[in-house]
Amino acid sequence: MSLISRFKGAKTKFAKKRLTLSLRESLSGAHAETAKQAQDCLAASHRMYQDLVEMAHEGITRVDPEDNLTFVNRQFARSLGYKASELVGRSVFSIVTKATAARMKKGTEMRRKGVKSRYEATLIHRDGSLKQFLLSASPMYGTSHEFVGSMGVYADVTEQKAMEMRLNRKVKQIDTLYRVYEHAKMPRPLGVVLNDIIREIVEAFPFRQFVHSKLIFDGKTYCYPNEPKRWFHKIQFPLVIAGVKRGSLQVGYSKKMPRMSSLDSFKEEHKLTRNVAEILCKHMHARGVLDRYHEIIKKSFTAIIILSQDKILYVNPRFYRLFQCKEKEVIGRSIFTFLPYYNSRCVADGKVKECKGKTMEGKDIDLAIITQRSSYHGKPAVLARINNISALKKAQGRLSNFNRELKKTVKEKTLHLEEANKRLQSLNQLKDEFIAITSHELRSPLTSIRGYLSFLVEEDSLSQISEPYRDYLVRAYSTTDALNHLINNILDVSRLDMGRFHLQKQYTDLIKLTSNILDSLSFQISEKRLELEFDNQTGHEQLIIHIDSIRMSQVLRNILDNSVKFTNRGKKIRVTIKHETNLVSVVVADQGVGIPKAKLEQIFDKFMQVKTTQTKYKGGVGLGLFIAKRIVELHGGRIEAAKNSDGGTSISFHLPLQE
Repeated sequence: MSLISRFKGAKTKFAKKRLTLSLRESLSGAHAETAKQAQDCLAASHRMYQDLVEMAHEGITRVDPEDNLTFVNRQFARSLGYKASELVGRSVFSIVTKATAARMKKGTEMRRKGVKSRYEATLIHRDGSLKQFLLSASPMYGTSHEFVGSMGVYADVTEQKAMEMRLNRKVKQIDTLYRVYEHAKMPRPLGVVLNDIIREIVEAFPFRQFVHSKLIFDGKTYCYPNEPKRWFHKIQFPLVIAGVKRGSLQVGYSKKMPRMSSLDSFKEEHKLTRNVAEILCKHMHARGVLDRYHEIIKKSFTAIIILSQDKILYVNPRFYRLFQCKEKEVIGRSIFTFLPYYNSRCVADGKVKECKGKTMEGKDIDLAIITQRSSYHGKPAVLARINNISALKKAQGRLSNFNRELKKTVKEKTLHLEEANKRLQSLNQLKDEFIAITSHELRSPLTSIRGYLSFLVEEDSLSQISEPYRDYLVRAYSTTDALNHLINNILDVSRLDMGRFHLQKQYTDLIKLTSNILDSLSFQISEKRLELEFDNQTGHEQLIIHIDSIRMSQVLRNILDNSVKFTNRGKKIRVTIKHETNLVSVVVADQGVGIPKAKLEQIFDKFMQVKTTQTKYKGGVGLGLFIAKRIVELHGGRIEAAKNSDGGTSISFHLPLQE
């Protein structure tokens, strides 16, 4: 072979080799990219599968052939109160009850043969409580088709089971209550009804072979099936009818039951017993009411009748006496035999109608009938109540005649009273005028007498008069002063009644005015040896207020006169002036004989005097406080009286204060 040929052959081999290497590189890159994509897809699928498993509402587990947990999702671990890491590696039998463990072992043997299983399993929560699950278990195989374990899906049915149990018990109790109610409705002897009811309540209790019921009513005892020697768990309710306890209902177990550790363990049975007791009370109350109604209807003074298509279906005994008939002459007969004018088309519910009736002897009687629609043995009927009003009709006739005479007499008396009232008004007006004129006429000579006596009681004049006559003059002067005060009061009352009393207001120092009044009473106070205290609580030496100073002096004088008059020797009178925001108050408190609490509101009435053993000889006409109240009210104030703790009386008046 020539060199050129060998060169060409070598060149060809090199070209083929390069081509082969190039193809290998191309195929290797494509395979790597495909493998990477497949790996990424597998990882994404694994993550998605894992998320689905973790987020599932059911518990998902995987166990090996020895029933050890190799995987649990979060829902399964959470439902038992664990973390997933705390359960992996543990035997599944450590978290189930013995009965469930035995069933799981049988299920594992079946899954080794390729059979799926589905059954209820009871698992143990971390806190010791039991949880109910519906388990679906499937076998798992390896690459060589060997059995490598099981996968289980657990659906929590604890609440569902509890609800089903409660629902079944509730249905059973409702059925029992329905049958009890049906027994109570039946018109049978009371003893039969009570025996049936206590038998029904026993049938509603769980473990009824150990349940006993006992009913005591009005001293009689009913038991089913018999009375136990000992109660281990007992429910008892009193039977109270119309506020009176007449017995009790007792239901319970004669054997100690495991689940009955406390009253809360059988609260449903407790509720059932209470409902039965309530039905019993209502039934026995209804029986009592029905018996009373029968007795009332039997002894009623009203005739009661039930009609259907104008035929008499029922009447009470009063009907026989009213129409003077017998039972065989009434039932089934037409109502028109006894009520000829009865109109069956005008049945008015609850309205009273009057009509004529006829007895079996043909005697007419006046009747009042009340009719209303009703039913009798399930069929439409009319209930009528009939009263004999013959005597009432006669009495109404006599009463009408009496009313006519009475109206005539009242009219005549009213005319006489009106005339008398006019005369009294005229006399009252003449009386007021007479009092005003008489008081005015008495005032003039009294003023002269008082003036003459005032000269005689001056110190220069008194010094020239001997001792006995000097005392007489002083007393006479004091008496004229009191008499003048009385006449002024009478005149003021007359002016107040006639509306001629007017105030002359001016700005006055109330403190000084009060002090002057107290000074003017110094003679009477010293004569009775009283202690007078003036308490100025205003914090000022002057208190200027817009008042009628003369009339306000009269108010103070009238109040103080009463205090001096009714306070015994050696006692104290206290006068207090208080200043509030928009009010000034004057309080006169004495240690006198006091006023009864019931009379405190009346002492400001005209001519009012409280008569007691201590005041009946004190004199006066009862006008001072009346005038004081009217003057204070004309000033826009108010006056009130109260009883002191020491037995005396406090009279206070309050006046509005204008700045």
